[in-house]
Amino acid sequence: MPTDGTLLLEQLPREKQDLVTTLSVFFSIGSILFAVIALFVLPNNSCPLASSVEFLFPSTLAPPCDMETQNLGWKYVLITHALLVCITTCIL
Repeated sequence: MPTDGTLLLEQLPREKQDLVTTLSVFFSIGSILFAVIALFVLPNNSCPLASSVEFLFPSTLAPPCDMETQNLGWKYVLITHALLVCITTCIL
């Protein structure tokens, strides 16, 4: 972002240079939004973590995680954000 902002500032007219600040604000808001959505979506749609008992006693291992059915959290997060970007683009 710093390099992009510098290049953009060099090319923009003086009366439009506040767009760089707006770009930085939206970038920060987007990062926070991504993290909050991931906090709600990922824990419920990820493989369960192995407990300390399983590490101490390997005979009590839980069945292995099925990556195609249990580990879909990242796909859900990315689809959600893609939809948000599309909706925001259409509105603006």
